[in-house]
Parts: sequence; structure tokens; C-alpha cells
Amino acid sequence: MIDVFDAAGLRRAVEAARPEILIHQLTDLPYALEADGMEAALVRNARLRDEGTRNLVAAAVAAGAKRLIAQSIGFVYADGPKPHREEDALLPETHPVYGETVRAVASLERQVLGAPLDGIVLRYGLFYGPAPGSTRPSRRDPSTSMPPRRPPSSRSRERRPGSPTSRRTTERARARRLRAFLDGKPASERADEAGGSGAATPRVHRAGPPPRAVG
Repeated sequence: MIDVFDAAGLRRAVEAARPEILIHQLTDLPYALEADGMEAALVRNARLRDEGTRNLVAAAVAAGAKRLIAQSIGFVYADGPKPHREEDALLPETHPVYGETVRAVASLERQVLGAPLDGIVLRYGLFYGPAPGSTRPSRRDPSTSMPPRRPPSSRSRERRPGSPTSRRTTERARARRLRAFLDGKPASERADEAGGSGAATPRVHRAGPPPRAVG
């Protein structure tokens, strides 16, 4: 594990590994995409996409890597016909809410695609990690939709903690909270969209700051 903002340490770690291909999945999001933490997360992620990408690209080039595949996002397209295409314009960098995010995304993509190696950028939609945060196509934004899953069996319909149905319900609630946050809705409306009564959602705390690392 290495802090991506430690440019010298990151370079040593990547050079020691001498990878042919690097996959840039660096991100800094609150646990379970808690809406109350997303505003601060946008600032952290912007720095990670800009400065962290710069350090990772430099380390990849120094190590002789041939390809760098980077995670970007599909949430910052400007208004227009959907589904979006790669060449569609992003939101303006002067946007009052997402301007910093747009600048960071553009910086990440320029750095990866302009590096002296085979750079590839993937603009992700509403899925992340081994279990997606959305289990059905989004009715708000077809460009970030996912294929539906098969319906659960009758045995799994009981909402026991840890059961398939319970996990799916939690994932859907998280996705609704994220979509509501991206739409700029107030906390009371975000709680309603997540299926709550407007009461505060219990917060989950991590021990120490979230990691920024490459593995």
C-alpha cells in the first residue's frame, strides 16, 4: 500500500512491480455513498483525479508500463440527447456545483490520453466494485443504466439481514441517495427518495482516514 500523493514513494513502488499494464481505480468516497459526506468527497476526489493521476502517470512511464486504463465518470455530461456519446460535451468548468469535478475529470482524461503509453479512459455509470449500487436501468439517465438482474427466488424474498433481497434493497437505496445528491436535492428529499421518513441515517465511521493507495 502506498499513498498516491507520495510521488517518490509511488514511483519506487511501481518501478519495483514493473507492470506492463496499470489500472487506475483511485477514488475517495464515503462509506455506502452517504449523501452527507458526498460534498466533501467531491473535493477529495477532484484532488485525487488531478494530482493523484499526475503522480500515477509519471510512475507508470518511469516503470516502462505499456498501457494505463483509468476510471472516469459519466455523470458530468452537459444536457443533450441520451444516451450520451464519447464526443458529447461535458458540463462547463464554471458550473457552480460540479465545476471542480469537471475540471478534475478533464485533467485525468487529458493526462491519461496524452501520456507516452497506450492510455484508455472508461467513463463509469452507476456501478462500482464487486456489487453494483444499482440493480436496474435508471429511468432518469439511460446513459448510466445497467442490465437488470434476474428476479430473486421465492426463498430469497424474505428480508433477512444479509439475505439477497436485503442486500438488493440496500443497494437500491444507496443508488437513489447518490442520484438525489447529484440532482442537488435537499437532505429531506434525499431521505424520502431513499425510502426513509426524513430521519437522519445512522452514520458508519471508519477507523482512520480513507486509504489512497494502489495495489
